[in-house]
Amino acid sequence: MINLKEISIFGNGLYRMSVKNQSHIETLLYSINKGYNLIDTSTNYMLGNSELLVGKLLKENKYLSDKVFIISKGGYIT
Repeated sequence: MINLKEISIFGNGLYRMSVKNQSHIETLLYSINKGYNLIDTSTNYMLGNSELLVGKLLKENKYLSDKVFIISKGGYIT
């Protein structure tokens, strides 16, 4: 588990990002490898596809699970 003091002051907002776009996955991985370890997502972002993106990223890069802090929000279903 990541220590709260290690969370980057800037993060990755996934509002318009989707698991369906490979460049979004590559962009998120790049930013994490550069030190941006805060991920902000929601069930409402891209109809849930941004959360699927986070799941795919962590499944394919298991070493990241202890290096990122994920914020997810619930909401209405569109």
